[in-house]
Amino acid sequence: MDKKRELLEHFEDITQVNLDRPDKVFYFHAIPNDILENLKENNDILGLAHIYELTGIMDLKLNKLYDITNLMINFSAIYNIIKSCFCYYTQDKADYAKKLALAYYIDQLEMVHYLQYEYTNYDKYIMLAFHIEILGDLSLFFDQIKTKKHYQEADQLYSSIDAIVQKGETADYYWAVYSDAFDFLYRTLFDSSFELEDDGNKRISQKEVFFNVVKLEE
Repeated sequence: MDKKRELLEHFEDITQVNLDRPDKVFYFHAIPNDILENLKENNDILGLAHIYELTGIMDLKLNKLYDITNLMINFSAIYNIIKSCFCYYTQDKADYAKKLALAYYIDQLEMVHYLQYEYTNYDKYIMLAFHIEILGDLSLFFDQIKTKKHYQEADQLYSSIDAIVQKGETADYYWAVYSDAFDFLYRTLFDSSFELEDDGNKRISQKEVFFNVVKLEE
């Protein structure tokens, strides 16, 4: 794990006002572009796995430490965890990817419960669909029956949401966080032509290919 300790030295702490709770600030970590680009250029997939994992874990822990439920930071952090799982899987570390995904699947069940029963903002259903889709992405590494169930649930929610809303300000904000990085990573690891759709229903259909690349032991 020396590589992880080395990478930790390069993180930048970022502090911003939490717009939902102006009396609070929220904290997250930025991966320096030069470090990230160097890892990409050298095809250092294990290095990418480490840095995505570290960023995701630190951001999730910081938000809990400061008692903040910030959906944007949660979304960004958990997709860094998911990206790290894909990287670990391709580096013969499927068991580690499984344990990592399972740990944060349980964490995200709490987030989905919050969205179902406590969150009352106008974007409730698009947020709920996003986070149920996240459950599907995480369970891909340990229980693909659950994956199919969550993708189906998310697909049904997306079907009930106007297409304009799906591609509106909230959705754009979220997909700007992760789609480019995820597309790059997936193209590097598996399929050079891969590019995720903004439309939720189309994106869920695209994710059928995940079952062809992540194979669980019987």
